[in-house]
Amino acid sequence: MFSEKYPETKPVIGGWSGRLSNSSEALVLEDAEGREADRVAYADEGDWALRVRGPDDRGFHGWRWEALHDGEGRSLELINPRLPNEAGQNWAASEVENGTPGQPNSVRLVNSAPLIVEVTHFPIVPRSSDPVRVSARVVALPLARPVVALRFRDATGGEPGAFQSIPMRDDGQGGDALAGDGFFTSTLPSQPDGTVVEFYLEVTDALGPARTWPAPARRLDGALGQAANAVYLVDDSPVDSGPLYRVVMTGPEFRDRERITSGSRSDARMNATFISRDENGTICRYLVGVRNRGNGSRGRKPSNFRIHFCSDTPWRGQTDLNLNGQFSWVQHIGSVLSLKSGVAAARAWPVRVRLNQNDPTEAGPGSWSFGFYAAHEVLDSRWAEVHFPADNGGNLYRARRNIAPSGFEYRGGEADSYRNTWLKSTNTAEDDWSDLIEMLGVLDSEEELSLDRVREVINVEQWLTHLALMALINNSESSLNTGFNDDYCFYRGVDDPRFLLVAYDTDTILGKGDTGSSPGATFFGAARIPALNRLLRHPEIEPQYRRTLTRLLNTVFSEGEFNAQLDRSLGHYVPENVRGEMKSWMNSRRRAAAELFGEEPAPDGTTFVALDHEWRFEDSGTELAGDWFAIDFDDSGWASGPGPLGHEDDKLEVPLRTPVDYERGKVAYYFRATFEVPEDAGAATARVTHYVDDGAVFYLNGEEFGDRFRMPADAEIDFETLAANGGDARRNSFTFDPALLNAGKNTIAVEVHQASRSSSDVVFGLQLTVEDKPGSPGRPEIVVQLNEVAAQADGTGWVELFNSGDLEADVGGLQLTDNPAKPARWTIPEAAMIAPGGFYRFTLPVALPMPEGRLFLVDQVAGILDSLGFGRLPVGYALGRVPDGSPTWALAKPTPGEPNAAAPLGNPLGLRINEWMASRRNGPDWLELFNPEPRPVALSGLTMSDRLVQQRSLDPFPPLTFLEGNGYWQLVAAAGLAERADQLGFKLRRSGETIVLATPNGVLIDAVEFGQQQRDVSEGRYPDGAVQIVSFDGTPTPGRPNRLAKPVDDGRELQLQITLREGGLGLLLSGPDRLRVELQSCDALGQPEWKPIAAVALVDGRAEWLVPAQEKVQQYYRLLVLP
Repeated sequence: MFSEKYPETKPVIGGWSGRLSNSSEALVLEDAEGREADRVAYADEGDWALRVRGPDDRGFHGWRWEALHDGEGRSLELINPRLPNEAGQNWAASEVENGTPGQPNSVRLVNSAPLIVEVTHFPIVPRSSDPVRVSARVVALPLARPVVALRFRDATGGEPGAFQSIPMRDDGQGGDALAGDGFFTSTLPSQPDGTVVEFYLEVTDALGPARTWPAPARRLDGALGQAANAVYLVDDSPVDSGPLYRVVMTGPEFRDRERITSGSRSDARMNATFISRDENGTICRYLVGVRNRGNGSRGRKPSNFRIHFCSDTPWRGQTDLNLNGQFSWVQHIGSVLSLKSGVAAARAWPVRVRLNQNDPTEAGPGSWSFGFYAAHEVLDSRWAEVHFPADNGGNLYRARRNIAPSGFEYRGGEADSYRNTWLKSTNTAEDDWSDLIEMLGVLDSEEELSLDRVREVINVEQWLTHLALMALINNSESSLNTGFNDDYCFYRGVDDPRFLLVAYDTDTILGKGDTGSSPGATFFGAARIPALNRLLRHPEIEPQYRRTLTRLLNTVFSEGEFNAQLDRSLGHYVPENVRGEMKSWMNSRRRAAAELFGEEPAPDGTTFVALDHEWRFEDSGTELAGDWFAIDFDDSGWASGPGPLGHEDDKLEVPLRTPVDYERGKVAYYFRATFEVPEDAGAATARVTHYVDDGAVFYLNGEEFGDRFRMPADAEIDFETLAANGGDARRNSFTFDPALLNAGKNTIAVEVHQASRSSSDVVFGLQLTVEDKPGSPGRPEIVVQLNEVAAQADGTGWVELFNSGDLEADVGGLQLTDNPAKPARWTIPEAAMIAPGGFYRFTLPVALPMPEGRLFLVDQVAGILDSLGFGRLPVGYALGRVPDGSPTWALAKPTPGEPNAAAPLGNPLGLRINEWMASRRNGPDWLELFNPEPRPVALSGLTMSDRLVQQRSLDPFPPLTFLEGNGYWQLVAAAGLAERADQLGFKLRRSGETIVLATPNGVLIDAVEFGQQQRDVSEGRYPDGAVQIVSFDGTPTPGRPNRLAKPVDDGRELQLQITLREGGLGLLLSGPDRLRVELQSCDALGQPEWKPIAAVALVDGRAEWLVPAQEKVQQYYRLLVLP
């Protein structure tokens, strides 16, 4: 296709079949050996686009971004190759249609203006007594002498005056930290409380035209000018220590936004600065767009807002954020209950909001917000990356009923018939609606409903959970629960193409919100929609829906757990009497459900495969024939013995009866057995109960069945496939359709896989029964289990238990340990109870062992109840089951007492081998990995080698191994099989060699080659992650930033003054101007390492730190002078 469009462009080097993002993405150029040669992260907003006045939107003109390279037929071209190509200011849309491939760029310039990047102001929220330092990095052509000016004005009122101008300096004087470092600085005088300061920067040189930042914006008359600039606010208002989000606008922008709230439904975006302050620190984003949002609530006070961040400067990975002020507390608990129930939804959290100095919640009734907004994730592709990290490229559709027809119905095969009802929010460029059309065709077919086809296009269990949740909380919005095709979303993944329902609007639930609702309302509200009525009333589906309602009532919505969750989530800002009303409403709802559903009888069962059943097994560790699980496979040459079978050093819940030929390095073990089922063995449910270490796949009569246990979902499995997670053998179970059993002889086969080639044990035991009580096929039944584990910066940790059973669990006296030989290391206090679906947090006085941590939950009588093994857990993060109670562990944000949420991960392809020492007098060789991304990355399955080929022959990093954002990890290089996550299976050669980091399937991530090494001298990249390799003579820094040795001048005097300030600790350093220092701390002088807090350059001979009151104060502090 390219050659047809550009026949004159030759030669063409092609074959790339990828797709570029429509918004922003990083492009990486690698050399023949897979090393990164260049990287550009392009975007379609911010420095990569032009800010322009938008079209008339109900009488208002906001701001939008115009980028002709974004779907307008132009390419994106580099302007000047002599300036950095990572800056958006050095790129522009081509001047000709379709770009200039194979020709000189149409926008090229020999002498272009210097670039202005990394603009900041400090303090971010100054007080009236604070001068404000504005700084920026300026990158100019060789020989250019840039002259930089700061233009500013008081923009508080509706008619700001002219801009004033002061020079910015890079001479080490007047607030500039270091002369000649490319950073220019100016200090603005202090301003009165409430002042909004608007500013921009201008640079000129003798070689070319001038440049401003922000770039000029296009006004309504087409003229360009400085009409949308950066702003900050001077504010003396007292604020508490909780999360606070500020939106700062100039007087004219603030006035226009206020006029919009009077009733207009305009989506015009105003220019603003967004500042967030919460437990993650303070973040400032300039040039954001702020507009009103909402449907029925749009014209009310307090207003709801949508914050849009430039695609080249997202906020915590997000380009959009909703701030909802209407019944924010109801939306907050609705999100919590949805996620806790296993329903896909946007995460919501309470924050205070300020528009300039105004609190918008004061404009409306206090009961609508209680002073807090609900900050909401926006349902888009970035939401999918967080909630479906392994399958985030799917289609997201949002239902809306504003335009007729709006029904949940099949309308034929044309996409245009559906656009008025569903808004496609991802993959919009492809404009492929075939998946939605197919799904609606199946559910709304005129033919008899086929459950086989239904299960192909929707995740039935997930839909029933969603509909049951909405019925229990009686979502009274215009939603599926009230018979409207509105206020929900669909998500359809790529790997799992079954549609999921996504909760969208939950601000009218539990009898609260816009309208009250009766606790006696129907539990089949969604059946008002004909297509859903056919589904819910199907003879196989209705009993399953009723069981789903009962399960939620006995877990998440049990009286103890529901009441405790309300208090945990809302207790700090919603009055007790309001929470009491919600609890009373839920009590009435439970009574209504009990009258409708009643009690289910206890299950009865017959065992066909007992735990001590005779099994044949193959334990050679070699590849078997592809049909080894078939009914007629000849296993007569295999060994045999009663179960359970395996090799286990630790205490087991059930005793091993038959040992297997265990050897480190083996991955797969195979087991087969036969059993008889009588002709009259009618049953409602069949159940498999198993004890497996680490993962397993199950086969019945030649076909895979049940849930894979800790194994990659939907992947092809061979004898080298590692389990997705590690864990010790404990009781797990799943149910399946008894129709899969044959009358007479049946064959069951199981393959057990290790999570690591260095695993120290393997266990397999299985029991198969049939029961008279209907179950939920494929769903595991586990009672109390480890659910979340966290490591904290102070050297302690905590563990969260989860009760997924139907009854309250007594966990008093249970023990936690990292060594099964010493099970009573930590004991949970007596009388500790967990409600069904509830959580219990237990603080550990020490951190879990790192790396290769292990944790066991032990009962003194029953033995090990649950266990977790992991490679490396970064401080400040948690490992959690996602969703709660599932077999899948993931890196998570710490959420004690709240539903677990997976932490966004970075791309492991950015990892770098950063430093190494191949010749040590004392101790083993080592190397260091560096993660330049701000997000943590998963190392699980990656391999390291000293060979460019056959990386898979070495032991990969174990499951649940992560490296924090901008983090370092020292790895020990010693020959032999790796025993721990931080040990490699090879030694570094002093004479020189190659070190390789690769993906599980052998794709090269990074490689370094070094020659003859000096004794006790490390080599590595400088600065961290760079291409340049240098020697660090005398300054090896494993696990820390690389630095070059440089003698410190004598005779310099430093003074550190420590005082109590604002309830915390204030540290004031005085010394030579421009001196660079790092503040470090520790709790004991005997610690091997000091923890770095911050590195700064002294400005006017001073630097200051504040340790807030809520942070732990260390016992010792010291200063390190940096080169």
